[in-house]
Order: sequence, then structure tokens, then C-alpha cells
Amino acid sequence: TTLRWVFRFSNELKHKVRPHLRKNLTSWSLDETYIKVKGKWTYLYRAVDRESKAIDFYLSRKRDSKAALSFFKRIIRLNSTQCPHVINADKNPAYTHAKQKLEQENKGPKKCKLRQNKYLNNIIEQDHRTVKWKMNHAMGYHTMWHAHTTITGVETMHMLRKGQVPFYNKKNAQSLRDFIHRLFDITGS
Repeated sequence: TTLRWVFRFSNELKHKVRPHLRKNLTSWSLDETYIKVKGKWTYLYRAVDRESKAIDFYLSRKRDSKAALSFFKRIIRLNSTQCPHVINADKNPAYTHAKQKLEQENKGPKKCKLRQNKYLNNIIEQDHRTVKWKMNHAMGYHTMWHAHTTITGVETMHMLRKGQVPFYNKKNAQSLRDFIHRLFDITGS
């Protein structure tokens, strides 16, 4: 039953929470990690700002410049009013190709600098642990849709627990419950 609720409400929760999130800072970190879907490794691209606040994620079957470009376009489209000055990434050449492609298409932020250094990405490497810990409990996913929907719920709840919503008190679980009740217009206690 709980898994059905995750499949039913995780995307809706994400769309209702997104307008309430605090603005992200002007320095982002991008990285990818691995998860298993139907026994095969897939790639989970994630972005956080310098205070480890989640920006977004992207699930892909491949780790190439096309996937990196799709992820870049997605996070820039979602955060068009607050694009970063610096994006930190590891030495994956796919990020360089994706950034060049964005510049050719004039779709990327003009003043954004891509800084590739494996040591500057420690913030997101540490953040992967918390999200992957939840995913390991799932013992693998059967389809990409199941993986994407479940990760959407995990990432959204992770954003809420980090205090990315201004009127949510991290120390009080009831304030999180009240916030979610307000989002879904649920009355009662």
C-alpha cells in the first residue's frame, strides 16, 4: 500500500513543493551516481548548491554528453531566474561537451562558469549517501518509471527535511505534517 501511495503522490508532491522552495545559491555542484534498475546500472544525475540544498535530479540509462546536456537544460529551465555563476563538476568530459552545446544553442546562462575539479565536488558526494541509503532499501527497481517515481518522492522529502521550505521547522515533525496537509488541502489533525 505504501508503495502505491509513493507511485500515486510523489510527482504531485514534488510539483506542489517546488514553488515553496527557497532560492538556490549561485554556486552549484553536479555529479552522477549509480543505481540498479532491473539488474542493470543506470545513472542518477544530481545537483545541489553550496549549502547542500537539492536543486534537481535526472535519471538516465547512459552516462554520456547527451544525458549531461538533458540534465543541464532541465536544471537551467527550472531555475531560469536564479542560474548560478559557477557550476562545479568532476572531470567527466560529458559536462564540458554539454556546456559547449548549451553555449552554441544560446540556452545557457551567459556568465556561468563550469569548474571541473574532483575535490570541489565533495558537497554532493556527501549528499549522495543520504539519498542512496534510502534507495538501497528498495533493493532495486523493476522499471525506469518505478525508479524515477520513487526517487522523486525520496528527493522531495529530502528537500523538506533539509529545511528548504522557509516556514517548516526541521526540529518539529508536526510542522512537516501540517505543511503537507496544507499542500493537499487536508483538514483535521
